[in-house]
Amino acid sequence: MRLPRVLVRLVGMIASHCALLLALVVFALAVMLGGGAVRLCGGLVMFGSLRV
Repeated sequence: MRLPRVLVRLVGMIASHCALLLALVVFALAVMLGGGAVRLCGGLVMFGSLRV
């Protein structure tokens, strides 16, 4: 089954926007936590556990 090219482009755009939003959320978390790799990892773990 071949998907129309427009649909493929639309899905690609949505996926890239979701990735950008996720990156912005992670960046905002890092800034809120004051930066630092350890704090960033802790924030990601907390964020992941909150979503589950």
